Amino acid sequence: MKLTFSIDNLDHFMKRTFVVTVLILGIACMGYTQNGRYSLPLKHGACRIGVRTDEYMQRWRSYGLGQFIHWGVYSIPGGSWKGNAYTGAAEWIRSWNKMGKEEYDQLYKQFNPVNFDPETWARQALEMGVKYLIFTTKHHDGFCLWPSKYTDYTIAHTPYKKNILRELIDAYTAEGIDIYFYFSIIDWKHPGYRSGIPETEEQKAKYEEFKIYTRNQLIELLDSFLEVKGFWFDGSWDKA
Repeated sequence: MKLTFSIDNLDHFMKRTFVVTVLILGIACMGYTQNGRYSLPLKHGACRIGVRTDEYMQRWRSYGLGQFIHWGVYSIPGGSWKGNAYTGAAEWIRSWNKMGKEEYDQLYKQFNPVNFDPETWARQALEMGVKYLIFTTKHHDGFCLWPSKYTDYTIAHTPYKKNILRELIDAYTAEGIDIYFYFSIIDWKHPGYRSGIPETEEQKAKYEEFKIYTRNQLIELLDSFLEVKGFWFDGSWDKA
């Protein structure tokens, strides 16, 4: 489930979000009968202890409220294109048959969030009680919100130019909020990426190049942002 809201109603949203979040967490972790409530063990989720009891996992389980923010080139069309509404998740619009891939791949030239204010974001998050943030480094389209040296398809080649990941991690860390990086294993922009098993020798060679590219970017993120607490990987359902 995704929740979309207007920035104009943010204060109202924040007050209601906390109440709704508490209710959702309560429902997820317990059941109810006519005579009261009872514990309901879950197979997955924060209520399940699992096999890991190390310090990092204990930290993760103790957070409580967190933010999960998707932001990238797909924010420009915002779920519609040339008067047509896309009914899927907005970040998947490049895969839509009414959205030309070549057109989408040029949208980064318009990406210029001049009103981006990470300090305000972080301050509002702290007021909401947020303990951690998961933020997109790159989504399936392959566009990088940091100036990766392994591709030109990055924030450095937009009108904005500034390193959004650095701005964000500095602001949130200053407020005592931990940051985790979302990273898509899928990369539609890379010529070596495949969703299926490589069959020909050429496909296999290109896929090996893609794997090296992915590894290099992950190491680059770790080296560039020592404050990051972990990664949230997406796209692992592909056969390759």
